[in-house]
Amino acid sequence: MTQIPRYQQLADMLRQQIDQGILSPGDKLPSVRRFSQTQKVSPGTVLSCYNQLEQLQLIEARPQSGYYVRQPPPTRVKQPDQAVQACDPVEVTMGDLALQVVTATDTATNLPMGPAYPSNEFGLTHQLWRNVARQGRLLAREQAVAPLGYSVPPGEPELIRQLARQYGPLCMAINPEHLLVTNGCQEALSLSLQAVSSSGDIIAVESPVFYGTLQLIESLGLKIVEIPANPDQGISLEALQLALRQWPVKAVLTSANIGNPLGYLMPDEHKQRLLKLLQEYDLPLIEDDVFGDLAYDNTRPLPIKAFDTDDRVLWCSSVSKTVDPGIRIGWLSAGRYHEKVNYLKYVSTMASPAATQQAVAELLTGNSYNRHLRQVRQTYQRRRDQIIAQLQRYLPDECRMTFPKGGFLIWLELPRGIDSLRLHQLALKHQISIAPGILFSATDTYRRCIRLNYACFEEAAFSRGIQQLAELIDQL
Repeated sequence: MTQIPRYQQLADMLRQQIDQGILSPGDKLPSVRRFSQTQKVSPGTVLSCYNQLEQLQLIEARPQSGYYVRQPPPTRVKQPDQAVQACDPVEVTMGDLALQVVTATDTATNLPMGPAYPSNEFGLTHQLWRNVARQGRLLAREQAVAPLGYSVPPGEPELIRQLARQYGPLCMAINPEHLLVTNGCQEALSLSLQAVSSSGDIIAVESPVFYGTLQLIESLGLKIVEIPANPDQGISLEALQLALRQWPVKAVLTSANIGNPLGYLMPDEHKQRLLKLLQEYDLPLIEDDVFGDLAYDNTRPLPIKAFDTDDRVLWCSSVSKTVDPGIRIGWLSAGRYHEKVNYLKYVSTMASPAATQQAVAELLTGNSYNRHLRQVRQTYQRRRDQIIAQLQRYLPDECRMTFPKGGFLIWLELPRGIDSLRLHQLALKHQISIAPGILFSATDTYRRCIRLNYACFEEAAFSRGIQQLAELIDQL
């Protein structure tokens, strides 16, 4: 009879304790040294046991801390309409309602789960602003000698060089010749839309879609056709193809890596199929990759741009979600549209501030940014599991939620009859901000959905806040 290896026996024992609830999500396991002593085995045996449980996604290792029981994936959200159909193009008319809701959501509250802001607790965020102060002093000294002028497009050479060094290994098309520095990712998206379309044209977007994208499309006088997306793969290629056959779409805008608000990570095969479809119709793709660096996988996911063989992808990103949104530094790799976006940047905002560009360039030098990303991803992944545990504990069983593959946003579908806009208004009275689903579509599709931010998750405060949300849902 074959002898079961000792590490396997220990793994089976711990797995049984997890299944029976003896060990709960978030519980810390004994250290390797302590467990080896109590079980009278070598540290290598304990490591083999923990490695197997990690592969089964039952536990996770946290740097400088140890091993912890992971939160199991929840039931995925059910999209309001998963039918494969080509929706009619519509004008975006968010207007004052969106502005009012977003302004109220951005207001300081005790529990800010509404705005999509990252946590500012990490060391690199503070280092960034020290860099800004230092660069400001340097520029002030230079200004005393001679006027400095504008940092004209495409931007500060050192920042462009560092961006190419950081992202070039992901994609050969991301090179210094095709990079343009922008005032955040929002300007990169705006320049991209202006480069490939004119007022009245139709843009295909995933649905639900980030409300900032809808506001931008509205300001440019464009129409949209909403293509259903799901929390596993993103935009439906079948529905997109139907829309392309039926309507004169000028471009497609999507987030392949950690879509906002669904938090999905589009498989590489899906990215390639999407690009092939756009090649068939000879259409540009605007890729919002602002959350790409925050995917929980060990390796950074490839952008769609990495599969772009004919320069039709306009790749947009920034440090707003990874470091600090206040710095307002983004970038754009526009391929065949580079000259046009370069001109549009010059005639619209002319330049981005030199001091902040140089501060971000300094941040990207060396390996500190990548170390920061590893810490941030592990922190947000742990907080995802923590907020899911709280939501499952307090919210009604009818609620469904996504299981984000990265970032810090989670999408919830509430019980039937619940109006998320009304819930938003009631929650503000209790110093809780949420993002109502009505913002994420040009139609009324997601009225009973909400988006929550868990970047700053803190056990006691979020527990109280989620309990309060549950009470408000019961009232409604």
